[in-house]
Amino acid sequence: MRSGALVRAEMTVVRLETGADLRLGNEQAPAAAVFVNGGTARVVPGTWSATSELLANELAPRFPELAFGELRYRLKTWHALDSCMDDARAALDLLGRPTLLVGFSMGGAVSIGVAAHEAGHALQHKAAYAPLHIRMALVPLTQFATQASFFLFFGGLFLGFAKLIFLALLIYGVFAVFQLVTLPVEYDASRRAKEQLVRAGIVTQHEAPAVNKVLNAAALTYVAALVSAVLTFLYYLSVFRGSNRN
Repeated sequence: MRSGALVRAEMTVVRLETGADLRLGNEQAPAAAVFVNGGTARVVPGTWSATSELLANELAPRFPELAFGELRYRLKTWHALDSCMDDARAALDLLGRPTLLVGFSMGGAVSIGVAAHEAGHALQHKAAYAPLHIRMALVPLTQFATQASFFLFFGGLFLGFAKLIFLALLIYGVFAVFQLVTLPVEYDASRRAKEQLVRAGIVTQHEAPAVNKVLNAAALTYVAALVSAVLTFLYYLSVFRGSNRN
């Protein structure tokens, strides 16, 4: 094996927050390339790709300044593009450095969708899109709110203190508001991305419907997050009312 080539034993497998996996070599490099593989018509669990492993072994000696990784989806299917794109975004968030997504087959659609959607956010920054700034201001609060509300809620249940449950309800409400604000931000980012892809000639009018499907899938992920947040809030509220009656 050539010097600098990656071997599987030297690569670290990291579980992403979505439940997908990222296999990564040369982890300390300042930039990264992540291979995003294809999918199937059938709904099947994600697998590692021999092609991605081969490409990483071929390219690693030539680009020692890059960390090379491979994404294993939760589900590798065209019928779950929103899930696949969510996995790819989770990989980017984890790496936290300049990253090139290298996709083939369905992975190409996933990579373009994620990149275009993030470009949409850059356009929002340029246009000083107000909901984006509100969302960014709420981010530090939501990181506290999700953890604090959990401990307060179960602490209130265990100790029988309705006031603690009420406090958890109020704090979690901040997170629910964050998810509500996030929804128009994400849909607007997808809309801006669609317009720019066509205007720049990256996709043709004939290809636009398929691109729309991919970018709509990116935004749909946040609909699920909002529904989950609202249901959790309603659960906290029902428990609080039950505690008051008792």
